[in-house]
Amino acid sequence: METLSESQLHLGSHREETEAVISQLAVEGSARFAQLPDSDKGMMWIFKYGTVKVFVVLSGETDDDTLTVWSPVVKLPVNADKEAALFKYLLKSNWLETWESRFALREDEIVLHTVRTLDSIDPAEISRAITIIASLADEYDEEILQEYGGTAP
Repeated sequence: METLSESQLHLGSHREETEAVISQLAVEGSARFAQLPDSDKGMMWIFKYGTVKVFVVLSGETDDDTLTVWSPVVKLPVNADKEAALFKYLLKSNWLETWESRFALREDEIVLHTVRTLDSIDPAEISRAITIIASLADEYDEEILQEYGGTAP
């Protein structure tokens, strides 16, 4: 997993730093940007990395705002006889293998996600958060589908 150096990312605002990371990771032409509904400050990017979609949300630019990154890994339901084994596998992975990210259930999808306040965040941390989610989701998605069933999100 390669993250961008601080000197490569030091652009000023969190939005500019986030866009710089996404431009380096996204499959060419796949990145989209939107203002969050009901928010004059919130921003969201969606981009493709390998076989997965990655969602990046900045709730604003203040220290109390957050950077949230997630990627759907598998759509439920999975094979009924393997569901308990899947959830046990995900919990063990959360403990040992997912760094600052975690598997979670979001509606009918298993996702990898991370959330961090913008207080004292630096460009390298933004890069790391997005890179971890993109890389791990791309690594886990096919393995989970093959072993436990379900469908691609």
